[in-house]
Amino acid sequence: MAANSSIQSTDPLVLLIEEDTRIIKIVENQLAQEGVFRNNLTTCRDLDESILFLKNRPDFSAILIPFSNKNIKNISLLHEVVRRYPEKTVLVLGEQDVQYFGLEMIKAGAQDFISMEKLADIHLYETICFAVVRKQLSSSTISDELSRVRQQSQWIYQDVFSNAREAIYICNLEGQMVDFNQSTFELFAFSEEELLEKDIHDLFFPKIAERSFSTHW
Repeated sequence: MAANSSIQSTDPLVLLIEEDTRIIKIVENQLAQEGVFRNNLTTCRDLDESILFLKNRPDFSAILIPFSNKNIKNISLLHEVVRRYPEKTVLVLGEQDVQYFGLEMIKAGAQDFISMEKLADIHLYETICFAVVRKQLSSSTISDELSRVRQQSQWIYQDVFSNAREAIYICNLEGQMVDFNQSTFELFAFSEEELLEKDIHDLFFPKIAERSFSTHW
């Protein structure tokens, strides 16, 4: 099977949004134990600092947001990060029980919820990497589906436009004809070149044309 070229193959860069030095140290130590280079992790204190940082370094693919009773404001931070950076993989690192908070964090837009209590039992960086790939696969699937729907809509439109018994034509703001179907030829009995040189004032009685045009625009 051919590899999806849109899927990231290099180690993702992680942005940690946190000002609590204790939590920062826990994350740094965990990644160090897993053999992750220090330059794979960057820390920002708050949303404003992270926005500035991501503006200059858009190559960060994962954003890690810790959550606890002490920093409950990070719920609103999560919402704002997901809104601003829908293409990024956002993970929540929580001190609370996973069952209670995990689902709510996922509903809020996080790709994954990681319990700090179980941090020693998992490979944090590997979990982040898997989350990034899941996000990319999901985005790729959605993009493919949207492309398919757009193409199908275009086919339906073209079929209706071309085969309608009624004359369907499109004019610009000046009233000049820019597109029309076969029934338009039959209605006005002009060639394609002649129709493209016409506008609605040429094709209708002037008063009716002006009234019709002003009504539509």
